[in-house]
Amino acid sequence: MCRFDSISSFVLAFIALSSFVMAYPRIRRTVIFILAAVRTRNPAVYYTMIQSRIRRTGHVRSVEEMKYAHETLIGKYEARRLLQRPRQRWENIIKMVIWVRTGFNWLKVKVARQAPSPEEALGLPSNATSIRSEITDSFSCESRIYGYYADVDNECQVFHVCLPVQYADGKEQTFKWSFICPEETLFNQESFTCTRPEDAVACEEAPQYYSLNEGFGQTDRPAEPSPSPAATETVPQ
Repeated sequence: MCRFDSISSFVLAFIALSSFVMAYPRIRRTVIFILAAVRTRNPAVYYTMIQSRIRRTGHVRSVEEMKYAHETLIGKYEARRLLQRPRQRWENIIKMVIWVRTGFNWLKVKVARQAPSPEEALGLPSNATSIRSEITDSFSCESRIYGYYADVDNECQVFHVCLPVQYADGKEQTFKWSFICPEETLFNQESFTCTRPEDAVACEEAPQYYSLNEGFGQTDRPAEPSPSPAATETVPQ
């Protein structure tokens, strides 16, 4: 959100700066013409000022229509142009800034609504926040073997199942499924079950038991029974 606010602030500042750039050149040219006319006392310079002003504003079609020159210079209503783009006024600039700001606020709310919450990103049920109010999505299954892992950042109330898969083309991908323990319980990394805190290992010690996942998929082969003495006895001929 901070990045979004900085972008909107930059756009608003750019619009305001553009408005000043559009306004000040006209004022600067007018001042230059007036100073030149006063200093040189040349009527041609003053006429050039009027001619440039008329052509720039588009209030009259030609310089010959001088009856509109005075109304044009003083900004009289009858001399405003109707078919061309109107002059930019400060109230229009303020309205434009307000519209842009409103649009950015609307877009910010829409983006916030579309962004998935941590529990949605983890695939947890909708009532997960009733068990744990703040859920973080910081656990990664990268470089982990298949097994069950307690999430220490979520105080072991959340645990994950990691499953690395290797495809025929050699590409590897690790899947992650997340679960949340019932209320007043946490995931016991030693027994791979959700138990009460007093019956589980300390949550901060859970990573020490991650190696127990190496036992998944291994079966203990039963010891072969030794032959009985009767079976080894030879029958006399």
